Amino acid sequence: MPDVAGSVARGYFTTQTFNFTDRDTLDLGVRYSTSKTLQTANNSSFSAWTGSASFKHRFSESLLAYANAGTSYRPGGFDSTGASTGTIPQSFFNYAAERSKSFEVGAKGKILDGRLFYALSAFYQKYDNFIARANNIACSGSLTGTGPTPGTVWNTNDGTPPNGANAC
Repeated sequence: MPDVAGSVARGYFTTQTFNFTDRDTLDLGVRYSTSKTLQTANNSSFSAWTGSASFKHRFSESLLAYANAGTSYRPGGFDSTGASTGTIPQSFFNYAAERSKSFEVGAKGKILDGRLFYALSAFYQKYDNFIARANNIACSGSLTGTGPTPGTVWNTNDGTPPNGANAC
């Protein structure tokens, strides 16, 4: 099989605004996303529906209140940047898709005859399978607890150097 690598991502979305009155507005959005990654040994395919909703009410020319809710998604995959070390199982470089839900409420307005503008909000976001990146980390330890370069030994979660029982 040839060494083929690449990815394809597609998204289909719409956002609609509904003006119920001159003071009340509802925005609704929906998106369908797909992604496929082709790598020599690790092909992956992900898809998800996400959405958003936002309601705004204008109490007066100087006060607007709003509430937002939404979902988000990032596809999972395989990080090949360090997978060739041979000391860490390749399965450690697989990661699941990230999903999140967010909520926000707030108010915007002006006071002091329009001389002072303000915005006040509170938000909450919950993640499942958060995808994070940690730079400048290398697993160079061996089963004996010594690294190939002096001073470079990977520590395990409990802070001990690798040994026969807890290799990198």
